[in-house]
Amino acid sequence: VLTDGPHHPIFDDNRRLIFSETIEQQLQAMQYFRQLLSVENEPPIDDVIGAGLVPRFVQFLENDSQRVSMYLRQSFLDK
Repeated sequence: VLTDGPHHPIFDDNRRLIFSETIEQQLQAMQYFRQLLSVENEPPIDDVIGAGLVPRFVQFLENDSQRVSMYLRQSFLDK
């Protein structure tokens, strides 16, 4: 189980990491959220949206110079 909801410590930790200045931490958080949103039964899409993460994901997609952007693009292509 990756999370019990948007207030689970692992969810909160990764929400903080996604806004980190460290690319490695951003990648770690992106991997977590990618796995979280890839569950077959009822992925917590509303929790991720409610946590304000979608604009951050869009930032990564817009910034082609970051490895996070490349990871995000590749991870969803592989699904």
